[in-house]
Amino acid sequence: MLSLRLRLNLFITLLFALILLGGSVIIISNAREAVRDEIQATAHLTLQLIEIAFASTVYDVRFDLREKVLNQIAHLESTRHLDIQLYQSYSTEQKIPPDDEFPISADAPQWFIKMVKPPPIEYRHSIPGTGAPYTVILIRANPSDEITEAWAETRGILGILVLFAVLANMLVYFTLGRGLAPIEIILK
Repeated sequence: MLSLRLRLNLFITLLFALILLGGSVIIISNAREAVRDEIQATAHLTLQLIEIAFASTVYDVRFDLREKVLNQIAHLESTRHLDIQLYQSYSTEQKIPPDDEFPISADAPQWFIKMVKPPPIEYRHSIPGTGAPYTVILIRANPSDEITEAWAETRGILGILVLFAVLANMLVYFTLGRGLAPIEIILK
């Protein structure tokens, strides 16, 4: 039979574990939403800027301005949250690009990456009248950096929650021991 002190402490430990689990669910849910919103906003803003850049060339009779914009897009270095690629094809039926999932190289554990990784976000902008009959700018969101940031924040908060639970549980255990000592003597 377990002592009263141990039973009370197990009950309190279970309560702390439930609080820790609930807090973890909320923190990870917030991280998932933050990652999704950040990369979606970045990808959408980029698409809007590209559309504005090409809208300003619509009334230009020279196509060299469009070609310059396309050339700059084609030579973009990787950006923080995005992968921007330029595809030119002579067929509108061709898949651009093959359907593959964007590799995530976040500095976080795999379980965290799986829990906060947003669904693939991809925008396409077709450009008529360029060198090839069919030109597409593909903007794909890369959540790696955002997941790394979310993990750094989440790890800190979860660490504080675990530390609090352990310290509070130890304090309760020793306080119960001192407070229940007279009862233990009576029970013996």
